[in-house]
Amino acid sequence: TKEEAFEKTVELAFGNLLGKEKDIDQMSDDEIRAAVADYFTRWDLKPGSTGRVFPLRIPDAVLTGSLYSTHINTYLHYFTQDQMLYLDATELIENPGMSLRRVADFAGVPQLITEENFYFDDEKGYFCMKPPIESARESFCLGSSKGRSKDKSLPLELKRRIRKFFNPFVKDLETKFTGDNYDHWDW
Repeated sequence: TKEEAFEKTVELAFGNLLGKEKDIDQMSDDEIRAAVADYFTRWDLKPGSTGRVFPLRIPDAVLTGSLYSTHINTYLHYFTQDQMLYLDATELIENPGMSLRRVADFAGVPQLITEENFYFDDEKGYFCMKPPIESARESFCLGSSKGRSKDKSLPLELKRRIRKFFNPFVKDLETKFTGDNYDHWDW
């Protein structure tokens, strides 16, 4: 099934990121961080080198794309902390107008799109957009293939293992970067 294939993909990614011989349940947060840091050092190995990794390819991308604190660290080589704006996708889903106001404020541009430009579509289950009148666009919603799936669930054991993997990186996001709390991430 698709669910079994996803679970197998996640387990393959765990092996690639943490080491095939490692059991995530026996690893501390620091050991998980260290294994992932080591993994990313092997991204830049020369083509054909033994041990080279591919974080943007499946199966690894299933996990690497959501290592936000790791990616932020990379950006901080080029930008300062005050040049970064951190947005929680939950806020974007629950109040897209407020998120876009925050982006406009951060960028120092006029707030042309605000809460008034969105309406909740009960049938779709999410917000849709009423563009500003001057844009001459009609109201629209994302297509059915866009956004987060609301009707999918993972087996509890797989969910527990995924949460254990991401836990140190979510802690880093909270304490080193955003200062926000992500307990509401209940996926």
